[in-house]
Amino acid sequence: MEQTGQLQQYLLSILVKNRVGVLSRISGLIERRGYNIESITAVPIRVGENQTRITLVVVGDPAVVEHVIRQISNLEDIVRVDKLVEEENYCMELLLVRIGVTPDNRRRAREIADIYGAQVLHQTEEELGLQVSGVPKRIDVFLDRMAEFPLLEMSRTGITAMAKK
Repeated sequence: MEQTGQLQQYLLSILVKNRVGVLSRISGLIERRGYNIESITAVPIRVGENQTRITLVVVGDPAVVEHVIRQISNLEDIVRVDKLVEEENYCMELLLVRIGVTPDNRRRAREIADIYGAQVLHQTEEELGLQVSGVPKRIDVFLDRMAEFPLLEMSRTGITAMAKK
């Protein structure tokens, strides 16, 4: 994860009992420490099991983030908290993007999309709708490569992650 001065980006995978208010308690604890949640995803892990995996990206001072992790671990309905390193675990993100194209540059846009394994969701004479997934750095590079085309709309899921065990 990225490091900026004393502050570092942390990727947390939190397994919780799927109960009302658990996400609010986690986000409130982080907010009270003065940190912002940069990315958050939450999804039930198995049908019929009452557990959800929450993946958070936060930026903070290493010592304080360690303290926050311990506090999250002590909250009601928390099963496990893992601090993950992006390069050593399964980390993925999904991007949906609409870009402006012309008949003259559509082929170039499709070539770049193909290089990154992007799926064409829709196509008109004036735009392409694309879907691409991968590690966050790959999504960033894809967006940099597509910068020559007008960005009409974009949605990113944020990182979802799971420990390799």
